[in-house]
Formats: sequence, structure tokens, C-alpha cells
Amino acid sequence: MDRSSKLYGRYRTSTMNLSSLNPKLTSLPRISYGSRVRPARDWVVLVVSTIVLLAGLAVFATWEYLEGAKADPILNLPTTSNTISPEALKETEALFAERAAEAQRFQSEYQFVDPSL
Repeated sequence: MDRSSKLYGRYRTSTMNLSSLNPKLTSLPRISYGSRVRPARDWVVLVVSTIVLLAGLAVFATWEYLEGAKADPILNLPTTSNTISPEALKETEALFAERAAEAQRFQSEYQFVDPSL
């Protein structure tokens, strides 16, 4: 007995050929690489197809952008005037003054304990 039959034992003789189970598999055309390996050709095909794909995507994105720019807006919102009411301005200034006072209290008034000490 050779070493392979010792390793595989009875399983070596019982393996099945899958093409014998389905004869339609043997009649299908097979894709093969060819007799010569030509990596330069493969890289050229890969790079050219990538460039063509990226150019197609750029053209499509540009076309979509231009179509969207020509279209009507989805929401027709009412336009507002550009004037600011004095009341809103005073409320905003008061809010910022309140926040500045709170920031000052964090630096001077509040006491924080370092838990690592």
C-alpha cells in the first residue's frame, strides 16, 4: 500500500466524478485562459475597462445633475423677507449673554472634584 491509500483509506476509491452524475455539465462550453499567459494584455484590459466605467459614471452623474438643476423644486416653500425683527435680535443677544455668564460661572463659581485624587 502506498502512503496516499493509507491516508485516505476507503474514501479514495469512493470519490465520485461529478460530471458523470450530470452529463449536461460536460456539454457546456468552458472558459479557459489559453495556452499563453499574457499579464500585460490583462492589465491593459483591466485599466481600459476601469477608465471607460469611470468616464461613463462621470457622464451619467453630470447628466443627472443637469436634469435636476432644470427641474422644479420638490417643495414650494413661501419666500421670506430678508429683514430681521428687532425683537428676535434682542432675544438672541440675551441668550448669548446668558450663556457667557454661565461659562464664566463654570470657571469661577462651580467646584469640580477630581475622582482620581
